[in-house]
Amino acid sequence: MRYRALIFALPLFFLAFFFLYPLAAILRLSFGGGAGAAGAGLAQLVADSYYLQVLWFSTWQALVSTALTLLVALPATYVFTHYAFPGKSLLRAIATVPFVLPTVVVAAAFKALLGPRDLLNSTLQHWLGLAAPPIQLDQTLAIILLAHVFYNYSVVLRIVGSF
Repeated sequence: MRYRALIFALPLFFLAFFFLYPLAAILRLSFGGGAGAAGAGLAQLVADSYYLQVLWFSTWQALVSTALTLLVALPATYVFTHYAFPGKSLLRAIATVPFVLPTVVVAAAFKALLGPRDLLNSTLQHWLGLAAPPIQLDQTLAIILLAHVFYNYSVVLRIVGSF
C-alpha cells in the first residue's frame, strides 16, 4: 500500500514542482503589482488600449477561425462517418499531417505554397501573363485563418467523428 501511494505521489510532486509552482510565480509577478496593491498589474493591463486591442483581435479572429473550421470540417466529418469509400483511410491519414509535422515545417510549406514568390502565384502569373502575383496572402488575416483551419480541421474530424 505504501509503494502504491509513492507511485501516485511522484508524478503529482513533479507536476506541482515543475508546472504549478512556476505558473503561480509568473502570475504573482505579473499581476501581483509588486509593492502596490494586489491586482495592480491586471488593472494596468486592462487600462492600456494596446492590450485591449490585442485581446479583442485575438478573440474575434479565434471565433472566425472556429466558425470557418466548423464550416469546412463538419460536412467532411459527416461524409467520413456515414459513408464507406475507397481511399477513406488515406484521406483520414492525410488530414492528420499537421499533427505529425513540426510547426515550422508546416509554416514553411504554407509560405512555399502561398507566399509572394510561391508555386501557386508563379504558375498563375505564367498562365495568365500577369506582372504581379494575383494572390497576396503574406502577413494577412487570411493566411492566419487558413493556417488555423488547416490545423483544426483534423481535430474536428477526429473528435466530432468519434461521436
